[in-house]
Amino acid sequence: MYKLYLSDGSIFADSAPLHSKWNQAPVLPVEKMIYIFGNNRIELSGFEAYNHLVERTFRFMGTRSVERPTAIRLCVKAGTKTICLKCNTETQIVTREEFEYGTEDNGNPVLGWKAGVIKTPEIKITKLI
Repeated sequence: MYKLYLSDGSIFADSAPLHSKWNQAPVLPVEKMIYIFGNNRIELSGFEAYNHLVERTFRFMGTRSVERPTAIRLCVKAGTKTICLKCNTETQIVTREEFEYGTEDNGNPVLGWKAGVIKTPEIKITKLI
């Protein structure tokens, strides 16, 4: 589950991140994003822009394909860099990746960026009990 805290004081929550409603969030600057992944609470704030991506694999079974989410990537823009926290849905491990902005998808840009409220950028990951 993730929550976007928006510049007008409202909160957009999505409880099904593997079938994200990211593109349905209001078009307002994001103050912070909080994401609960396994036993981790991830808080991102102060960045220029935010994105939420779901990585999937497809397996063919006969004549139909079966979709399986493999990771969720929480991305933020910091100057010319993109920082992504990759949350592996199979191992429940969170890793950090950095890219030049516009090269997040195997050298290509991704869509869906939401403007942020620029302050002191912070990434906090805390373990939940």
